[in-house]
Amino acid sequence: MTVAFQSLDSLPIGIAHAEVMAAFQPFFCTEARSAEGARQVRLIRWNAAKRAARRAFGRSAEGGKRSKKVIAGEYEGA
Repeated sequence: MTVAFQSLDSLPIGIAHAEVMAAFQPFFCTEARSAEGARQVRLIRWNAAKRAARRAFGRSAEGGKRSKKVIAGEYEGA
């Protein structure tokens, strides 16, 4: 099935294209971002939240700061 689009001016509804556009103008989003741009913003915010959580709720009692002894112990096995 093929749908043939026509301009509003060619339809027999008695309303001009400019009038329809003026009626719908308040509902148009003029500041929309692309889906990819919105996804990138969400990813940046998610990564920032993860970093903040790691800093705030670190493994040590110092709130995320590790001493040289702790670091050496973690890397000793590797």
